Amino acid sequence: MTEQYLRKVKLVVGGSNIVGMLSNPNAGIDLSELHIRFEVRNTTAQVLKRAQIRIWNLREDTARQIQNEFTRVELSAGYGDDVGLIFQGQIAYIQAGKENATDTYVDIFAQDGDAAYNHSVSNRTLAKGWTPDQLYDALLQDLQPYGITAGHKPTFTSTAASRGMACYGMTRDYLRDLASQQGCEWNIEDGRLNFLPLTSYMPGQAIVLNSATGMIGTPKMTIQGLVVKSLLNSAIKSGGQVKIDNASIASLKINIPYAGIDMAPGTDADGAYTSRVVQHTGDNRGPEWYTDMICVAVDGTAPAQGPTIVDVPNG
Repeated sequence: MTEQYLRKVKLVVGGSNIVGMLSNPNAGIDLSELHIRFEVRNTTAQVLKRAQIRIWNLREDTARQIQNEFTRVELSAGYGDDVGLIFQGQIAYIQAGKENATDTYVDIFAQDGDAAYNHSVSNRTLAKGWTPDQLYDALLQDLQPYGITAGHKPTFTSTAASRGMACYGMTRDYLRDLASQQGCEWNIEDGRLNFLPLTSYMPGQAIVLNSATGMIGTPKMTIQGLVVKSLLNSAIKSGGQVKIDNASIASLKINIPYAGIDMAPGTDADGAYTSRVVQHTGDNRGPEWYTDMICVAVDGTAPAQGPTIVDVPNG
């Protein structure tokens, strides 16, 4: 395990829509040495990964360049030489001002897959006999002009449709319907389209969380899921698997039903949980440097309400 001290943040802003500015020093401006505070939040539900970043005391010409020219931001955080990407996406809007008589700031609000989510339209017809995989491929093709590529996708059902299908509307709406039909949630992270089954997790090594690996306090079971806090860990992603000793969890028992809920979310017998909501918060010159999660048991009763439920728009 990497020692969790000598914390470090790397922030690059630029005008390029191409992923990978952090590895290309000519693609943007590196602002890592300035005072930076950030909050990055993502869920497995149909909601865009978003970042709010404040940068203090930029030069006037740099602040103007960020406001008038730049369209993309990439943010990494970690410890020493072990720094991992926690956000890359398009700048939605920028706000600049003065915090006090001497300190100025620039706030960047950005979203991962913003253009694809808000502008991609599907206008096509699938002939009789189409399968869920063919619909997925068609929708991914509609997202590709906005820089979205294929991410994680489970095995879909292979049943052929008995009639054709006409698509005319926002691509995100067809993605939501397809995910619901396949028992999945979908999201966009790091420019990739992911489908995640409700009872599974993203591939990759499970992150073990305990007091020795950075977990802070006691995980608490709530009606929204298992709430966990740790020192900032860029390896924790929405939909990823975390391992937690069930003996360390503060349990929940509902005696009087609340809003129709009479059963607490379940725990996993092996301590395996999916991090459905992940929020990274940090300040390179302040005390904040945390990762907060709301997790769901891989094999257990799912929450009846919470961010992974209400984050999905109804329209």
